[in-house]
Amino acid sequence: MSVIPIIVCSDNPSEQSKIARCVAFDQEHVIESSYEQLERCLESYPTATVITSWLTPCAELRATIKISSSKSVPLIVFIRKFNLNTFNNLPDPDGYLLLPSSVDCDFNTWVNRAKQVREKQIELTSEIAHLEQKLEDKKWVDRAKGLLQKFHNLSEEQAYGMLRKAAMEQSLSIAQVSENLIAALQKSEQS
Repeated sequence: MSVIPIIVCSDNPSEQSKIARCVAFDQEHVIESSYEQLERCLESYPTATVITSWLTPCAELRATIKISSSKSVPLIVFIRKFNLNTFNNLPDPDGYLLLPSSVDCDFNTWVNRAKQVREKQIELTSEIAHLEQKLEDKKWVDRAKGLLQKFHNLSEEQAYGMLRKAAMEQSLSIAQVSENLIAALQKSEQS
């Protein structure tokens, strides 16, 4: 079983070292990283989990959250001066854990929870993209059906049947055939 590294990043070097020591009790591979080194670290360790500790929300922390999200790595954010404004000054905790640093914890538990949260966020993002694509495909099909109905006096079922038959003959999706049909009609109108 491969060892998944933990990257610890903080705005305070002594806080960073303290967290790294605590995490080392449960984890085999702990890396301390400055904010400036974080992106390079994640390129070297793309499966890492990131644990951060910041005094208050700031631009660097927001960038750290953005980097972790773009790399799809689990992230735990500890805030040492946690208050109600903390939530207003950071991106929605979608895909990462946001905790006050006063939480007394077994880091292993939080690392596992951060992985679950990130996996769920990736799954939801993928599902949203899939649904958006289905909606876009439906728009193409509906538009192509409408054009076939208008220009060939077909019923909706007949127009859909033509698109479906063309899709099977061309080994394409109905949406792709619809998009190609619309593109061809637009091209012929321009000529």
